[in-house]
This record gives sequence, structure tokens and C-alpha cells, in this order.
Amino acid sequence: MSESISTNSVFDDKLDYFICAQFLFMHLACLLVIWAGVSPVAVVTCVALYIVRMFAITAGFHRLLAHRTYRTSRFFQFLIAFTGTASYQKGPLWWSAHHRHHHLVADTDKDFHSPLTRKFWRAHFGWFLSRDS
Repeated sequence: MSESISTNSVFDDKLDYFICAQFLFMHLACLLVIWAGVSPVAVVTCVALYIVRMFAITAGFHRLLAHRTYRTSRFFQFLIAFTGTASYQKGPLWWSAHHRHHHLVADTDKDFHSPLTRKFWRAHFGWFLSRDS
């Protein structure tokens, strides 16, 4: 693990503005639907992509890569990693390392996103927008 994960108990709450801009523009882009319109195909595609990407995060990044709950082929591991990365939750190695770290130090000062030791904003999504993560 990197040193900032393993030894740093005081977090730098300064935001990484490049990541923040990407996150903001990604969500603002949803407003383009006002001009583009909505079709049944677009809604079904949106829901299907959401389900597939969340499966990749929960069954892939979380259960397969972070906890090693099950085994699967290299091809399926690649597919899960690729699809999970498309959900904009950083890469599989970063995600797994941070999740394992979270379990090691859950709800202590060293936990990046503990709701007990961090402010609400920081605990829920601010932790991955900051420089130290």
C-alpha cells in the first residue's frame, strides 16, 4: 500500500479540482436531456448501463477483487474490471486497495470515509474528490 494510505491519520481536505471538474461536468451533462429529449430506448439503455456498472462494482470490484469471495476466469475478471472502471469509480486496483484499507481501520481516524469520524459530505463522496485519496 502507499504510504498515504497506511500511515496518514490526518487527511488533507483540499480538493483535487481536476477530479471535481470531471465529476461536476459529468453530472451537468445530464441536463442536456432538456434539448436532446428522452426516448424509451434512451431510458432502457440508461437503466441497463446502470445495472451492469453497479454489478461490476458490487460483484466485481467489491466481492471479487477486494474480498476475493469467489473465483472466475481471467476474461471475466478483465470484463468486470473494464466495466467497473466505466462507472467512474476510479480503477480496480485503487478501489480494492482503498476498500481493504477501509476494512482494516473502519470507523477510526485512519478511515477515509468513516461517517463516525468525518463530516457527512466527506464521508459519503468528498473523500474521493480530495487530494489525499
